[in-house]
This record gives sequence, C-alpha cells and structure tokens, in this order.
Amino acid sequence: MNLFLLEKGETLKISEIEKQILKESEEVSIQNILKEFRLLTNDLEHLLYPSLLESEGKESSDELFEEDFETFRIRFRNISRLTATFIRELKKNEKEQKGILDTGYVKKLDDEIQKVFEFYQEQMQKRVERKTIVKIQNAFYAYIQLAKVINLTLKEYNKSYKPGFPLLKNIPEPSDLGIFVGLETYFQQWLGNLNSLF
Repeated sequence: MNLFLLEKGETLKISEIEKQILKESEEVSIQNILKEFRLLTNDLEHLLYPSLLESEGKESSDELFEEDFETFRIRFRNISRLTATFIRELKKNEKEQKGILDTGYVKKLDDEIQKVFEFYQEQMQKRVERKTIVKIQNAFYAYIQLAKVINLTLKEYNKSYKPGFPLLKNIPEPSDLGIFVGLETYFQQWLGNLNSLF
C-alpha cells in the first residue's frame, strides 16, 4: 500500500514545505500524530481566511490560497503516512505495556476541532461563490474523516497501552457541514488506504 500515490500528471518532487513538514515529524508516535493533526487544524483555518477577508470587503489572493491548500495537502499526506506506519507497528506489538499519560492534549485538540468547525460554518455562510469553495469543502471533509481515523488509532493504542488516551468527541458529521461535493480528487484515496488498516 502506497500512501504517496500520485494524482494524474503530478510529478514526484518534494517542495521546501514538504521537506520542513517531514523533518518536523520524523518520529512515528501517537504524540507526533496528534501534534501534526493540531497543525493541520491551523492549516485548515488558513484556508478559511480568504472568506473572512471577503466578508470585510478586502481582496484575497488566489495564489496565497493555493499555497495554503498545498500546505494542507502535504501535511494531510504526512499524517496519513505517520498514522499508517504507527498502526502497522502497533499491530505487530500486542503486548500490554505501560502507556503514555495524556496531559490534556487530546482535550485541547478536541476544543480546537470544535472552534474550527464553528469558524467553517460561519465562513461558509458568508462565502461568495468561488472556485475555492470546493477545495475548502473537500479539505474540511477530509479533515473530519482523518479525525475519525485518528480516533480509531487512539482506540487501537488504548487496547495495548494503559492508561491510554481519551477519544476526540467534537468531530462533526459530514451532513452537519453542508457539503454536497464529491471527494474525487485530493484526499479520497489516502483516506481509503488508512481506513483499510482497521
């Protein structure tokens, strides 16, 4: 299984952004997956800023939006890689061992998911019709599906390690998002590959 499957016409080149993201998250661990997902939440917020500017009557840059979208996509791909590797390793080692204590990190992440969901809803109500809306909706849908995968990862971790981590609770359902677009391009295959591990 290759989580780095290329889209049609995409060349295999690693950008400076991707090099930085990969360098920051070399260690495969539950903490790193959660940390990277928190950064992905920030990346998603950046995708929503153009609508905030528009609602205030300011111009937004399509070029900056595309850069933010590419950063989101790269980090999404990297978290997919980290999660898949982590699950494979976890399934190899099924002995019960002493786990890592959660110091409230999952709760903070859960609160951030709730905030970004509210921000998404608010901005989508204000948003004028633009080509970026489909990318934002695809990104948000992929984000919540990845959050569900991370919850499955936490459940798997909790089976082997005690005391374990609490689960994320503020993950919205796609129907709550008002999304009526297909997820045909950017994220569907990665999510399918990740879900197949469970």
